[in-house]
Amino acid sequence: MKILRYDRLDESKDSVINKPRLSVLPNGDQILNITDICPKTLPFKERENYKIILEMVEKNQMDTIVFPSLGKLGYNKLNILKIIKEFDDKGVNVSFEKENIKTKNEDNSSNTIIYSILNFLISLFQNEDEIRKQRQKEGIEKARLQGNYKNVGGKKPKLSIDQFFKKEKNLACLNELKKGNSIRKSAINSNLSAAQALKVKKFAEASGRL
Repeated sequence: MKILRYDRLDESKDSVINKPRLSVLPNGDQILNITDICPKTLPFKERENYKIILEMVEKNQMDTIVFPSLGKLGYNKLNILKIIKEFDDKGVNVSFEKENIKTKNEDNSSNTIIYSILNFLISLFQNEDEIRKQRQKEGIEKARLQGNYKNVGGKKPKLSIDQFFKKEKNLACLNELKKGNSIRKSAINSNLSAAQALKVKKFAEASGRL
């Protein structure tokens, strides 16, 4: 069995914890441990190690991915479900320790109950997401017509976008992101928190700077 165990931490004093590490179970199975240091709000596919994990799956180097809990995949329910289905469709057994959920049975056949629930929830949350986006769009348009829409999300900011990017660290972070660096590396190089670096990325994308 080729097992990968994924975790996400807000921060760590261990400088190498986000590097792949091998450990061995009592039965001799090897586990590759991968940890991302990032905000929980950062989507799984935007995290530093996602491409490494996907490449290993596509090369059939892993047949099981273990997560401590569903929350380690992010906070957006629809995205979480889509990621689970993506890995399951590639033949990977996705396991969550806290919830005691596995997408494959012991004989590696598909867990049809979990798969049916997964498809149902994806459809449900996809519908909710479309409704939310439509309402948000209508709300923004209404606020714009009333002259109240001034920033990302429709909320009045403490700083304008231009003022935000005139701040030295925010501008330095933007330049790091433009180099193709990850959010975590950009945050470190510009002396910002990962959460602030994520904010820089979102504001930059929304204002056409990135």
